[in-house]
Parts: sequence; C-alpha cells; structure tokens
Amino acid sequence: MPGFKDPRHGDILGITTMDKQNRPKIEKNVLFIVAAIALLFLGAGAVLGLWSAKEMRELVAGQFNEQQLVIARHASNLIERQMHFLRKELVYLRNEWDSGEFDPEDSERKIQEAFHRVLESGVWKIEMKAERITLRHAASK
Repeated sequence: MPGFKDPRHGDILGITTMDKQNRPKIEKNVLFIVAAIALLFLGAGAVLGLWSAKEMRELVAGQFNEQQLVIARHASNLIERQMHFLRKELVYLRNEWDSGEFDPEDSERKIQEAFHRVLESGVWKIEMKAERITLRHAASK
C-alpha cells in the first residue's frame, strides 16, 4: 500500500515520527534539581509525620494518665467515705452493747438494723465473735 510522505516529519503510511532535531531536550541539571526538590519534600514530609506522631502519642498518654488519676482519686474518696461510714456503724454498735446487759434477741435485732443500714456499701455479713462485732465486706471475701 503506498503511503503518504510528509516532508516535514517523514511520515510513511500515516505513522508520524519527529525529527531528532525538532525534539526539545531536557537538560540534566533541571532534572537533577527537580529530583532533589522532590526528595527534599519527601524528607520534610517524613520528618513532620514522625514529629506529629510523637506529639500525638505524648498528648494521648498525658490525657490517659490524667483520666486515670481522676478515676483513682474518685475511687480513693469513695473508699474513704465508705470506711468512715462503716467505722461509725461499728462505734454505734459498740455503744449499743456498752449500755446494758447482753440480750441475744436484742443483739440480733441491733445487728439486723445495722446490717440494713450498711447493706448498700457492700457489707454482706455481720457477726459477733467473742463479744466483738466484725463486718464482712464484699472486698474481703
């Protein structure tokens, strides 16, 4: 099949090819500068990424520690209040027995009343041993 030849490009059969003289050349210096700038941006991005990850890790750890401290203080205050309440109940029961003779039925009634008052604080048993009253707390099972 006879082809068409363009005198400017030397086309044969509709295929175009450029002359080597008309093609612009990229200088090696420009290519090197563009590559260096790209590497510089990649390095800066990596450094900034690592720095921000470190800062975020420190921030999250600090917030976690603050939350744990708040929780621990709250738990400590709650335990102190409960222990103060239980101590008051023991003193109350001791004063009840110091006021007169020992009557088993009356003692049982007093223990049951105290038990109902301290039931919500986790006490699961009140018993008398050798004329001493002890409280069994849920944490001491």
